[in-house]
Amino acid sequence: MLYRTTADASQCGQCNGLVSQARTGIVLSTLIALVLAGCGGGGSSDPLGAPAAAPNAAAATAPVPAPVPVASAPASAPAPPVSPPTPVPAAAAEVIQRSVVSQNFCAAPRTAVDPATGGSYPDQPGSLAQEKSWVRAWIDETYLWFDEIPATLRAAVYTTPQAFFADLRTPALTPSGKPRDRFHFLYPTDVWQELSQGGVRSGYGFELAIVKAQPPRDVRVAYTEPGTAAALAAIGRG
Repeated sequence: MLYRTTADASQCGQCNGLVSQARTGIVLSTLIALVLAGCGGGGSSDPLGAPAAAPNAAAATAPVPAPVPVASAPASAPAPPVSPPTPVPAAAAEVIQRSVVSQNFCAAPRTAVDPATGGSYPDQPGSLAQEKSWVRAWIDETYLWFDEIPATLRAAVYTTPQAFFADLRTPALTPSGKPRDRFHFLYPTDVWQELSQGGVRSGYGFELAIVKAQPPRDVRVAYTEPGTAAALAAIGRG
C-alpha cells in the first residue's frame, strides 16, 4: 500500500468526525467504508466531498520576484567606411624636343677624321640620354608613321640608342597580317661608309623624295631602278 505523509495527516483528522456522525444515525456499513477510504486505504479521493486543505497563506501572499534583466552584449562599433582606391594616373607621354637640340652630342665623342668630309667629326661631349633624345626627335620628324609609335615607350628603359631606335616603329599590320613597316633597319657607321664609298648601294631599288617634311607630310617615289626588288614589286615613280 502507498502512503503519503501529508495526505494521511490531513485525512486522518476527518476520520474522527465521520465516527461522530455515525453515532447520530449514519449507517454503520457506510461509516466503515468512509473510514477505510479516508484513512489511506489506497484511495486518493474523499467520497463525502471533504473540503480540501487550505492553501499556504505565505505562499499565496509572497511577492513574485521581478525578472532580473539580462545584460545584452554591447553592440559592436560600426566598421569604418572603406575608401575607394586612389586611381593611378596614366603615365604622361615624354616630351619630344627638336632634333637640333641634342644633335651631335655624344656620350663617347669621336676624335678621328670623318672619311665622308675629310675633317673632324662634329661630335661634342654629351650623354647617352642626349643620344636617345636625338633618335626620338629624328624619328618624329622623318618617320612616315610617326603618329602610330606607342606613347608608352620610354627612352630610360633602353641601354643604347640602337635598341631604342629598333622599337620606334608602328606596330600596325597590313590586311595580310604582315608588319606595315618592313623597312626599319640601321647600319653601323663603318659598314655604311664601306657601302657608300665602294660603289655598292644597299636598298630596295627606289629613291624617295620628301615633298613636304612637316605634317601633313608628302613623300613620294622619285624613281625605281630596273631589276630591283622595287621594280619587281611594281613600285613606280610618283
